[in-house]
Amino acid sequence: MRKVISFIFLQVVLSLSLSSFLFGQQGSSFIEFSSGVGTTTFRDLATSPLFYNGASYTFTGGLMRVGSKTESHLGCSYSFGMNTNNFNNTYKSATFYSLDINYYRLYRVNRLTSGRWNTKVGANILNTTNIRENEAFMNNSLGVENILNIMAISKVTLSVPRVKGRVVKVLFFRKNLKPAQRELSFSLAVGALNLNYRPGYAYNYLPQITGSEIKNFSDYQLSVNGFRIQSKADYTHYLFNGNALKLSYLFDIYNAPGKYEPFHFVRHSLQLSFLFNYR
Repeated sequence: MRKVISFIFLQVVLSLSLSSFLFGQQGSSFIEFSSGVGTTTFRDLATSPLFYNGASYTFTGGLMRVGSKTESHLGCSYSFGMNTNNFNNTYKSATFYSLDINYYRLYRVNRLTSGRWNTKVGANILNTTNIRENEAFMNNSLGVENILNIMAISKVTLSVPRVKGRVVKVLFFRKNLKPAQRELSFSLAVGALNLNYRPGYAYNYLPQITGSEIKNFSDYQLSVNGFRIQSKADYTHYLFNGNALKLSYLFDIYNAPGKYEPFHFVRHSLQLSFLFNYR
């Protein structure tokens, strides 16, 4: 029953978010494609007290609508990597896969907006599904959890346009820089409601068999606890054709205690995004 309730709740939230995103907004609309590299560190005390570290690679796609008064984004991000641990000269590795689906909507705060500064606040819904494989754990080799965070988010944007063109010379190279619209922004999201769906104690993927029914996640528990903080710094350069390039640094940290044993995770990622204006 808990699985059904959590699934219905997630579907309702995503449906409302999508309908809100598609209707009743003003501003420029973009299709976003991005890729990035970074590092991840995690520890799952349901299987091991050791930290696993490694490189990660991220690919993201989404829709984005930006205006002076509102801003919204609906996106899906896929990350993967190989994390390792070397304890007592014993090398262990774990393959890590993660799927993020998120939606946020922001509204301008007039009292904190003036001149080239624009401040917006709103809500962010972020759902993360993690899958890990570590053959050294045998029956506990597969780790899976789902984490849903409803977050308060704020974003500060500074417009730094190049008003006049200029020429830059570096040794034998000469570059004509044309007037351009540019922005620096920083966003911070903090979890207000944090849910996680994790195993009761250890994974032990020997499914429960009741008659002819196999229950693969019979020992999982839905818990409301933990925290999540996500921050992002962006530099956006708008092109003459209405498209844009964006360079971002993302920091993401969360703790999902579950019912018995917690899962800890932190990620640093540098990403390059291509924004294609379609409206």
